[in-house]
Amino acid sequence: MTHEPQQSAANPEPQAAPHPAFEAAYRAAQKSVNEGGIPIGAALARDGVVIASGHNERVQNGDPIAHGEMSALRAAGRQRWSWMISGAWT
Repeated sequence: MTHEPQQSAANPEPQAAPHPAFEAAYRAAQKSVNEGGIPIGAALARDGVVIASGHNERVQNGDPIAHGEMSALRAAGRQRWSWMISGAWT
């Protein structure tokens, strides 16, 4: 899930949304930018708990399907309990 950061008048820097999944996606997007990529992040959550996150790696890896959502799903799949991702959302 991508996220548009919000700005406040008192603080001109974009702020992440208060939901843990949005915060994880925002941090993942920042990581992508730091790597020279496109600022898109995703987080996979279930019952309000972040299971995994990932970021767009198309530019960094030259992979046309390395979208943030795919990266998050791959990260979840590497977990020992990956069979539990049913019911999760991104």
